[in-house]
Amino acid sequence: MGARRGRRRGGAVGLWGAVLLLPLVDVGLAVWFLAGPVVHDALLAPPFGGVGLAVARWVPAPRRTPVVVGGVLSGVLVAVAAVWPGVAAAGWWAGRRRRARGRAGE
Repeated sequence: MGARRGRRRGGAVGLWGAVLLLPLVDVGLAVWFLAGPVVHDALLAPPFGGVGLAVARWVPAPRRTPVVVGGVLSGVLVAVAAVWPGVAAAGWWAGRRRRARGRAGE
């Protein structure tokens, strides 16, 4: 009986979160949520899977783990370095637009 009650409460909390999120949802957010998995599955996963298979086939077993760990860490660093400037620029641009709208409404 306790597990059912916990599931109901969890479902209620999830629904309440969805209700609170609805005013924030716009087309851009929906496109972002839908396009992210599509871009990942269509563009990013196949080449990285191929590289993983190549590493598994050509690198000797005793050296495979360090090579894979190094590759993953390097990939994360490159991803952060490539994405971070775009995220920072988007935040800067959004703040600039908000300030401009505030002045125009005065």
